[in-house]
Amino acid sequence: MEDDYKARADANLRFIQTLRTEIDDQKTTYDERRQQNCDLNCELDRQRATIQDRTVEISRLKHEVQVHSDQNSTLHGQKRRTEDEL
Repeated sequence: MEDDYKARADANLRFIQTLRTEIDDQKTTYDERRQQNCDLNCELDRQRATIQDRTVEISRLKHEVQVHSDQNSTLHGQKRRTEDEL
């Protein structure tokens, strides 16, 4: 009978040790994935900042195109008037 209890206690200790090992493995996996998630979030923030910068640049360039287009129209009008005068 005592041997039976001892065998059960040993089996339980081995099972507990196995569970502790699995918990440690899960903690390690969790930490690795948390670090990966942090890295990905940092990259996402960088990409968002890049997109925002490019959006601002696009708006600025569109404004410049409009200004140059207006100048071009004005110059074409002046050219036509000058040609008509000649």
